Amino acid sequence: MSDLMTCNTVLRHLVLFPCMLFLLWIIPPVSRADNWQVGPGGKPSRHSLSSEHGPSLPQLLWQGSLNAVVSQQAVIDGNIVALPRMFNINDVLHGTLIVTHDLQTGDTLWTADLPVDFPSTDWRNRVSAFRDGVVYATRSGNTNYSYMYALSAADGSIIWKSQGLVNESSTEGVSFTSEGDLVVGNFSSVMRISAPDGSTVWETNRSCPTSNGQEVAVFAGKGYYWEASPYGPKVSVIDLETGDGLYSSAALSPGFIQQLGLFIGPDGTVYAPRTMNNPTTDFLFALEDNGSELVIKWSVPLGYVPFSTFGTGPDGSVYSYSVNGEVIRLDPTTGSILNTSMAILSGTSPSPRMAVDAQGYLYITNGGFATGAFHSFNPDLSLRWTEPLLNVNVGGPAIGNGGTLIVCGTGNDVRAYKGTYVLQALFSADDTDPCAGDVVNFTDQSLGSVVSWSWHFPGGTPDYSTAQHPEVAYLSTGTYDVTLVVSDGSLTDTLIRPGYIEVLPLPAATFAGLPLFHLGDPPYLLTEGSPVGGTYSGPGVTEGYFYPDSAGQGTHEIKYTFTDPNGCSNFAVQTATVLPATYLNEIRTDRFILLPNPASQNTFLISDISFPCTISFRITDLNGNTVRELSNMGVPAGESRMSIDTESLLPGIYFWHLVSDLHTAVSGKILLIR
Repeated sequence: MSDLMTCNTVLRHLVLFPCMLFLLWIIPPVSRADNWQVGPGGKPSRHSLSSEHGPSLPQLLWQGSLNAVVSQQAVIDGNIVALPRMFNINDVLHGTLIVTHDLQTGDTLWTADLPVDFPSTDWRNRVSAFRDGVVYATRSGNTNYSYMYALSAADGSIIWKSQGLVNESSTEGVSFTSEGDLVVGNFSSVMRISAPDGSTVWETNRSCPTSNGQEVAVFAGKGYYWEASPYGPKVSVIDLETGDGLYSSAALSPGFIQQLGLFIGPDGTVYAPRTMNNPTTDFLFALEDNGSELVIKWSVPLGYVPFSTFGTGPDGSVYSYSVNGEVIRLDPTTGSILNTSMAILSGTSPSPRMAVDAQGYLYITNGGFATGAFHSFNPDLSLRWTEPLLNVNVGGPAIGNGGTLIVCGTGNDVRAYKGTYVLQALFSADDTDPCAGDVVNFTDQSLGSVVSWSWHFPGGTPDYSTAQHPEVAYLSTGTYDVTLVVSDGSLTDTLIRPGYIEVLPLPAATFAGLPLFHLGDPPYLLTEGSPVGGTYSGPGVTEGYFYPDSAGQGTHEIKYTFTDPNGCSNFAVQTATVLPATYLNEIRTDRFILLPNPASQNTFLISDISFPCTISFRITDLNGNTVRELSNMGVPAGESRMSIDTESLLPGIYFWHLVSDLHTAVSGKILLIR
């Protein structure tokens, strides 16, 4: 396979397949993410928004790298930047090296040339992504299949070679699950690769419209990607845990060519940049994922910008490109244009790429060759500054630790611009309204080179901590402040969040006494727990019934658990005693009954027993509250009756419970009417 490319020209091959077009862009790799770990778009969701503070001025921190004739994307993890440098376009197998630099000094750390597994089809070395100290690289990229390699960021040594083959496009890169596994967008499949060992977790078939539109955007346990349909490209959703396809949108516009991936806003909105150099089809679509389908919210005309990236601001603003070569800022709710930049794009198919920092400043390379440039804009798209960057192509930008920003040109022109250093205490909690007794996990999100943390948790246990990510138990109800002081060794910053934690009370839960049970007794409906609506658990308990034979002879602990609308739970415990069946047989002729039932006035407890006994009797309402009670009442042998005052009770259904010293237990319902 051969290709033609100079610094100023790109040759595209158009290959026809049944029901689709397969468009190849013959240049090598790209990559990016926040710590810029993922290739295009920075993060797994590919929205280009960084939590770092980028450069305020175009002040160089360092400049220089291996010589290259084509510029490509850099990725950043921690204090290391990794990128491919193509120094010989005619040597497909060995004319590109992977190189890493120290992010702050520019020192070259190591270079790597991946093994050639398929000499007749392997493509150039290229970096796909960078996370947790591992550089992910491959020789796939020109519709060819090859392996994904995991390289140690420390020295470039190979950690593993993937079990399965990948064929992601040369301008794209993998994404990641929350656990760090790789999500690869192949032309005919989506694949999850285990980060620890390179094994294939699952692989699901897909039909991609064209190459360079294959990558997957990840958000909240789902993957989003393009698929072909007879009516044009559609967006499909996959479960990243199982690999099961979930649902797809309708075709967004006619045609087959699609050389831009999706990106997901921080709020979960799916943005689908539909582009094929046709004003009747090219729009940026915003789709809402409601859990069962994708619904179009709005669409806005989009210029032809293949292989580009888009962005979202910290305020939710969406940044796209107009048909006139301008950057446009869109309202995420309506899609209306809020601001427009000066025109920065030229040529027939520019490939701009962008990054957005924590303050909403934009950094955009225009994708140009002879007119290549690097721009910075305010959030409202007024210009901050411009730097020429010859042959920038898809060479940036990427924002890393400390706001250091990397862009790549040709020759030795790799630039690191100095970020705006900020020491800022920031944190979040996994639960800000816990129930009394719950443990809250705090996560430090501070900016800067933090070396120490000092937390204060009034009302919490512990109330002080120096851990970076502490766990705190809140035992008492109330509203509590949280304070974090961080230091980088010379500076400190303090964040106080008044009333950040509101500890909710536990509901009251009671469990009235149970009657005695005997082996052979029928299932008993448990109604003694209060408030109603809770659940029972314990030996012999199934769906609210107690089964004496299942529990077995002996004493058993039964629990009643009640959860209130706030999600707070409490429980109460009672003992269920199951006696042998033989003892029950001796008194099987004994009986107690309430008559009349239904009753309009008083009712009577009628007994017919073989031996005199002493009883305890009570009536409870539906909430388990005792409304009548008789204790230690003597009952003679034979037939007798005892008046029970029910006339003063409100009409409704009640329960009655009787226990005798003969180990007889009886219960039932009574209906009071008026």
